Amino acid sequence: MAAAFTVCATAIPLAVFAGSASALPEDALPGDPKLSDYSAPESDEDVTVTPIDFEVSNQLEPGSSYTLRGFLYEPAGQEGCRTSVLQANHALTTGAWYWDIPFEQDRYSIARKIVKESGISFLALNKLGYGQPDHPYRSSDRPNGYTVTVEALADASHQVTQQLRADGYEHVGLIGHSAGSEESEIHAGLYQDVDALILSGFTHLATERFTAQIATQEVPRTLTDDYPFFFGDHETRDSFLFTDLADPELIRALHPLVNETPAGEILSIGPQPSRALAPLIDIPVLTLIAEADEIFSADGAPIDEATFLSSDDVTFNNYPGIGHGVEFHRNGPEITQDVADWISARPDALPACK
Repeated sequence: MAAAFTVCATAIPLAVFAGSASALPEDALPGDPKLSDYSAPESDEDVTVTPIDFEVSNQLEPGSSYTLRGFLYEPAGQEGCRTSVLQANHALTTGAWYWDIPFEQDRYSIARKIVKESGISFLALNKLGYGQPDHPYRSSDRPNGYTVTVEALADASHQVTQQLRADGYEHVGLIGHSAGSEESEIHAGLYQDVDALILSGFTHLATERFTAQIATQEVPRTLTDDYPFFFGDHETRDSFLFTDLADPELIRALHPLVNETPAGEILSIGPQPSRALAPLIDIPVLTLIAEADEIFSADGAPIDEATFLSSDDVTFNNYPGIGHGVEFHRNGPEITQDVADWISARPDALPACK
């Protein structure tokens, strides 16, 4: 392995999560020490899961060094394959767990389904500043939250891609959700070092409700805390993320996993700088649009689709009735299957392990 990052095969004990909601209190807030009762993801018959670390610098702290921690998912029997990897950037409040939630993993796990169905590897990291200390889902290092902007996170994502390339990966794709889509789009457009781009729960048109939430609630929170609980409480957060097409038990199971959010990311997401970079992206693009999204309006999709001027392979999938937490509604497995099928149909961009 390249010196820049490390696969930690024995870094933490791994245990299978039972597949139902945790006994933890559903109103647990970020930082609750009881959250360590959750278990880290474990390998199964189709997917090998290994803890992995990357060293990156924070763009706004020249000379700094921080560790990003997460998990590498590989097709079972093809460990060490360097053909293709899909690198993931999660949203505000979430983490590496977003891609492999500890609730009915055989149904809702994004990482596992993509690896199993497309035959490529999947990299799920906690972004800079994300995660809870001593949690089985492994926390990344936490700089001053005001320095962790969307641009800095996109740059950190680029650094990870460069390390993957240095370690021999021939093809690297990006997948993002919400703010992670913004950062993935910045990464793809600015650095031009990836082979495919998948965006979920994201357009460049914020809803009026979300705009008001940012102005009246989130920005004031950042003035007193560089790592606030974005949305302030679970009830508000859930109302923005889910519709009645989501399983209430799944929603409750996710509550204890919610992470605090860097203030710099909250303060810098508004202008959505990636809109200026989308015309430079010349790789295959897939966007998953939730038509009942309460954060990024589906009405912005036609405009966004037209901005990918340099790509001759742009797909926008629209899903009625679901909210911002796209893959966590009852049809989430079918949506993730659409992603895996899209990847499989593009062997020049992200070929399966040889």
